[in-house]
Amino acid sequence: MMDLMKYVRDPGRVIRKLRWRALYHGPRRDVTVDSWNGRLTFNSRDRYISKYLYVDHAYEPRTMEIAMRTLGREPAMRGANRGLVLDIGANIGMTTTALLTHGWYGRAVCFEPSPENLRLLRMNVAQNALGERVTVVPTALAAAPGAATMELSEVNAGDNRVRAADAPAGAPGAYREDARPTITVPVDTLDHALAKTGVDARDVSLIWMDIQGFEAECLAGARATLAAGMPVIMEFWPYGLARAGTSREAFLRLARSCFSRAIRLLDDGTVPMSLDDVGALYDEVHRPNKMTMLLFLPAGP
Repeated sequence: MMDLMKYVRDPGRVIRKLRWRALYHGPRRDVTVDSWNGRLTFNSRDRYISKYLYVDHAYEPRTMEIAMRTLGREPAMRGANRGLVLDIGANIGMTTTALLTHGWYGRAVCFEPSPENLRLLRMNVAQNALGERVTVVPTALAAAPGAATMELSEVNAGDNRVRAADAPAGAPGAYREDARPTITVPVDTLDHALAKTGVDARDVSLIWMDIQGFEAECLAGARATLAAGMPVIMEFWPYGLARAGTSREAFLRLARSCFSRAIRLLDDGTVPMSLDDVGALYDEVHRPNKMTMLLFLPAGP
């Protein structure tokens, strides 16, 4: 019924969906649309983010709107400086452009290691006139600096993934990750990367993170940053976490050391959660195609 209502409210969506099929099956090329997220250029052979941007002219608007309203209701967030957001796993910039063009945040630091995503990210920052407000850092984030292997998805640029350092080459996965082409990308810790960009953690108002299961690795290298007490919104994907080498116990231990509680962000509202509830959530979203968004909150004063 919800899908049907999309077509009732926007009859042009039918035509855009048909055109998208032709684009997707045609030669690979850049496509540009004016969307809810801003003016965005993307790859015509990306099956997910690009499809949403072309057909719906928006990517995850409901999630962002609910997240911003939820943060506004949190006593610790009211009146806080909400000027700077860290977009970790920025992809082509659709989250940063939305958060800045809608006026929720004034500046952003974007972390993205994939060369093709980086090319489009920089293009999208420029064509939304955000060049003076956005810093792009071409690196992945983990518990220690160095280099890492990144698996590249040929149909979903949002599912490029840093491979766990101790993962055996060719280890099978639900999405045939073992067969994906790979590249080597630079890795840093968030604490060190921020210091290099001259950003004080006390100026960070929000961390928005979606790095396909590598979130725990990033948090482990962000202790000094997180001590400043900003909220963190992240994708919670147990399959991806396990694939990246993080067990349930290890993730919950890390979460308890960094946060006091969580709020689940759903399309139809929010669900307050204790960190024990987050542990139970593993059983609900345990399948490879199941994930959810969580807002983690720091300990109160």
